[in-house]
Amino acid sequence: MKVLFASTMNRRAQHDILIKATTSSGSVTEKQAVEALRELGELMVYGDKHNDRFFEYFCERTMMRTLERILRSLDYGVDVHRQVMQTVMILLQNISNERSLLYLLSNHQVTSLMQAVEEDNDEEMVAYSVSLLKLLSLRLDNTTVQFFLVRVSRSHSHSHSHSHSHSHSLSSSPHVACPARTLP
Repeated sequence: MKVLFASTMNRRAQHDILIKATTSSGSVTEKQAVEALRELGELMVYGDKHNDRFFEYFCERTMMRTLERILRSLDYGVDVHRQVMQTVMILLQNISNERSLLYLLSNHQVTSLMQAVEEDNDEEMVAYSVSLLKLLSLRLDNTTVQFFLVRVSRSHSHSHSHSHSHSHSLSSSPHVACPARTLP
């Protein structure tokens, strides 16, 4: 019980730091934001395996939207943005609870993160976006594919993921183009 209480307090502290990071410029250092993001990923993976309340808290606090706001923020540099992408990839790779995975993929949350990265035009961040696409392709099944298709007409569907990977495969950077070309 003592570990659960400490983890709950830690979760709330990390949430408070991340909220400050998105609302008040300069009140949270990049180092604090990176550490809070890293710990958030660890806590959510732990919670997925041991205690559903962790992920429920994550959902209640709309943490995916918070991560997107941090990623779009001009107040933080590449270290914080990189940690956002790493945290999301850790969550998507390690979450085993189907309900939790479906939440992460719902409401175009991952697509919004990838669009934020593309707007940034940073080569390293685009490479993270391509890695995220590869990870997503490994998580696709009959249930999750619905989050990546957009109805164009009754007889055709269009995949967001395929469009992203195709645009990256044309990149002049080999660090971006090569991984994008290996997507299924």
